[in-house]
Amino acid sequence: MMTKLLLARWIGVAAMWLVFSYSFTDPNLTLVNHSLYVSLQEWLWQHLFANKQLLTTLFFLFVFILFFLYFSSIKKYEKILGYPIVLVGIFILLTLSYPALSHDIFNYIFNAKIVWVYQKNPHEVAALSFPDDVWTRFMHNTHTPAPYGYGWTLISLAPFSLGLSKFMPTFFLFKFFSFFSYISFFVLFTKKVTLSRYTLLFLLNPLVLIEILSSAHNDLWMMLPAVGAIMLLMKNRLSKKNSILALLLLTVSISIKLVTVVLLPIYLLRLAVEHWNHPLRSLYMQSLPLFSSLILFLPLMTERSQQFLPWYLAWSLCWLPLFAYIQHPVLKKLGIYWSTVLITFSASSLFRYLPWIYENGYSPEIQLQQRLITWIPGLIACVLICMHWAHQRQTTAS
Repeated sequence: MMTKLLLARWIGVAAMWLVFSYSFTDPNLTLVNHSLYVSLQEWLWQHLFANKQLLTTLFFLFVFILFFLYFSSIKKYEKILGYPIVLVGIFILLTLSYPALSHDIFNYIFNAKIVWVYQKNPHEVAALSFPDDVWTRFMHNTHTPAPYGYGWTLISLAPFSLGLSKFMPTFFLFKFFSFFSYISFFVLFTKKVTLSRYTLLFLLNPLVLIEILSSAHNDLWMMLPAVGAIMLLMKNRLSKKNSILALLLLTVSISIKLVTVVLLPIYLLRLAVEHWNHPLRSLYMQSLPLFSSLILFLPLMTERSQQFLPWYLAWSLCWLPLFAYIQHPVLKKLGIYWSTVLITFSASSLFRYLPWIYENGYSPEIQLQQRLITWIPGLIACVLICMHWAHQRQTTAS
């Protein structure tokens, strides 16, 4: 009964987010011309979008409630995973929401249009090269060519071609394309990984739900082949076929976004220890998810990621389900510590949006506030973890 009530609350919050998210709809964009939708959209613009204090307060409450439900679900993970249809329903509600916190989906769509309709290379020409196209009205980044890899450009042609150059079908096809990347992770971990709390630590993480399902970022398309490659490398014996397949998957991942090139040293070292009979070989194989998560966190601290763009945290979070493979006590403890740090950052990264929503801009002052909101809780978590570790060491020694 308690599990069903918890899932009902998830559905209720997801449905409310679905409505709330359309408060952020760009004034230059009318998704549906039906009178009921137009009336609702105008009401949301007048009473929420124009009232930044109320909009910011409601967003804060949404994030707070989502994390409350998240932690409640982790405690009941076995029962929650017994309702996959309900979980998929929650995911669909979030997918149908408006990408309130990002305009990147419009760039994905238009870059595919540059290829499909205009027969140009979006990596060489920007959206501003097509000033008469009405789809540029609700894009925010029109002055730079596509920042993604050619792999993503190729993949994005699939949902665009199915949309038949009509905006509404194309928009929701791209949304559900992101939903498919999320469900692919769900299926991958359900079939290949011993289900544990770590599974839901990733799949129900509010940052992942909002950034991947609602904002429809393409990062899980990059991470899906990367995680698949590392899972192949974790096998006790690495056949030639699996080593080639792992390299192919990493190549696909890198072609979507270059950042996963940092996983290549992990791949090369795994090849090097294949015929090594030392106990450290087994230890290294167990540590692959942890190393992968740690190494993909490092790019988040660079200026290019603006220290850091919240959805980039999915690069590190998506390895959490594989922590279930870790058996060594020291590595297991490190996995617990690191997952705590990541969850803290996932919360602070969503709260990072508060000054942007309130001020409706990205001035240097707002960017500074965002960085402080993101990093201070994460650094506090790191300090507390170090203190806890030191205390345990002292207790053990005495």
